Amino acid sequence: MLALFCFRRTSGFVARQALTRITPSRAMAATGGSLSFDMAGKLKVIGDIQKFESGFFKRDIVLTTDELYPQDIKFDLLKEKADIISDFFVGDEVTVSFNIRGRKWDDRHFVNLVAWRIQHTKRPDWLKRGNEPSFLEASLEGEEGKVDQEEDDGPLPFPNPLDEGPSRAEQQPAPTTLPF
Repeated sequence: MLALFCFRRTSGFVARQALTRITPSRAMAATGGSLSFDMAGKLKVIGDIQKFESGFFKRDIVLTTDELYPQDIKFDLLKEKADIISDFFVGDEVTVSFNIRGRKWDDRHFVNLVAWRIQHTKRPDWLKRGNEPSFLEASLEGEEGKVDQEEDDGPLPFPNPLDEGPSRAEQQPAPTTLPF
C-alpha cells in the first residue's frame, strides 16, 4: 500500500501524520496493464464533456478528500469513460479508481490522473429502499398481487401449536391420590 505522509517536528520529536491514503487496486487497468489506484472522497465538480477537433473527448471531475487538510483532486475521464459519471451527482461519496499518466512536452512534464471506474462509497438517498416489497414478499406475490394461500390438504401429521385446543395441563388428568 502506498501512503503519503507529512512529518512535523513537535516538542523535540517527529510526529508522522497521514495526509492522503492512496491504495493500489488489485485489478489492473484495461489499458496497458499499468498499476491502478483508488481514492475516496466527495464529488465537488462534474465538468461538461470537452470535444476536440481530432474527435477526442474528455470530462473532468474534482474529488474532495476527507482528511485533516482536505484536498481537491482533479481526474480526467477519457473517451468512452466520460459517461460513467452520469449516474452520480455533486456531493456523492465515491471511490475513484485511476491510473497515473505522465508525459513530457517541450521541457515541461505533466501528470494526469485518469479515472476508469467510479463507485458509490455510501449508498445515496435516491437508491435507499422505499416502499417496494422485500424480495421474499415479491416472490410470494401471486398474479393478482396478493399472497398465494395454499389450499388446506387436511390435518397436519403433527400437532399444530397454533391451533386453539385444550392446553397440555388440560389434557393430562389431575392425580386424585397422593403417592405418600
